[in-house]
Amino acid sequence: MNVPTSIDAATLTTASWTKLTTIGFRLVCGFSEREVAKELGVPHKQVAAQLDALRDELAGGWVVRLRPGDEPNAT
Repeated sequence: MNVPTSIDAATLTTASWTKLTTIGFRLVCGFSEREVAKELGVPHKQVAAQLDALRDELAGGWVVRLRPGDEPNAT
């Protein structure tokens, strides 16, 4: 399975871009969802719900860029 390595920001709504930069960035930096919720001063369920909404939007907006050697097999 190929993992997307970039996101086309032009495909995101303003709300999703905000979720990505406020929540997603912290997750990439190693924070847990609970730590992000605590830092933002919101319930964990709210962070989880926002991530679900972001994932739904990204499902149609991922841009996959493969690294050399990650090309899918032609078989």
